[in-house]
Amino acid sequence: MRTGSGERPAVFGQRLSAAGIGAGYVGVRRRGGGAPGLSIHYHPTAPVQNRGMTEHTPEYTHALETAERILGFSLAPFVDPRPYEPTNAYDFTRIATEHAFNDAWPRTDHLDVRTRALVSVTITASLGVLEPLRGQLRIALHNGVTKEEIVEAFIQMAVYAGVARAFDSYAVAREVFAEYDKTQDAARDKA
Repeated sequence: MRTGSGERPAVFGQRLSAAGIGAGYVGVRRRGGGAPGLSIHYHPTAPVQNRGMTEHTPEYTHALETAERILGFSLAPFVDPRPYEPTNAYDFTRIATEHAFNDAWPRTDHLDVRTRALVSVTITASLGVLEPLRGQLRIALHNGVTKEEIVEAFIQMAVYAGVARAFDSYAVAREVFAEYDKTQDAARDKA
């Protein structure tokens, strides 16, 4: 499997999170004229590299293929280290990717991918990690979780994790819902 094209895959939304989906650069944005918020963006001009490797291990290749099925796009351009990263960056992304997409996500005997995605939304929202939440919301929607089910998860989360945390996290969900609707509308227009 060759990687390192540096091309951005076609996905809905413009931001991809380091922990939730991919890698990028950190930028500052303002929400509705309020205080600046931290957001992580993919920087399309940053060259992607694989520390000179053109072939991944079979385990890593399998993890990347599983990730693509779950995410709806290739994860490889986002996890391969950039030239400015230390030499062990490839080890980190490989280990994390293999663990997530070889060990956790494929475990469908008791939880299907759709349910696992909703659980992941709830976990990231409860922790207040908003950029990874953005990625988990995209995964959930891509795997058949409805917007209504996500809202119900936020209602339940407000009771046990706190209303303030739920409102902060739901602001991200609103943005992702809007991105998702635009993508669905564009796909319908193309068909």
